[in-house]
Amino acid sequence: MLKRFAHIRWEFGALAFGKTIFLLVALAGLSTFGILVFASWWALIIVVAGLAVGWLVRRIFVEYHDWFTWAMPGLFIIYLIVLSFGRRMLNMAPETQLLIITIATVFVFNSQFWSLSDPDMENLERYDSRDGPRF
Repeated sequence: MLKRFAHIRWEFGALAFGKTIFLLVALAGLSTFGILVFASWWALIIVVAGLAVGWLVRRIFVEYHDWFTWAMPGLFIIYLIVLSFGRRMLNMAPETQLLIITIATVFVFNSQFWSLSDPDMENLERYDSRDGPRF
């Protein structure tokens, strides 16, 4: 696992590495928030199950990386709708809002982590065709 994080840092730089770590910390925070504030283990169950499923289908995240990158703005629209209108207009319970955001965050993390950490994935912007690899 640490080797995969090192690959992201080496191949894609500090920004991609930081985003991946941020998503992992966010998942831990969402789980903790669900337990402490709502006395519900559902967020933790979603995170653990989502990460396990992500590991099982990691090849799909690698194969369809371009499509998932294209679909990411849709997930951020889900965040926007759930956070802005969920309570007032859609009558969602706060715990339901947390669970929807947790599901979306698990998907974003899985997409980011498994696709970027794959050993076969290379950052093409890092290489210049004339000069060879840039470091």
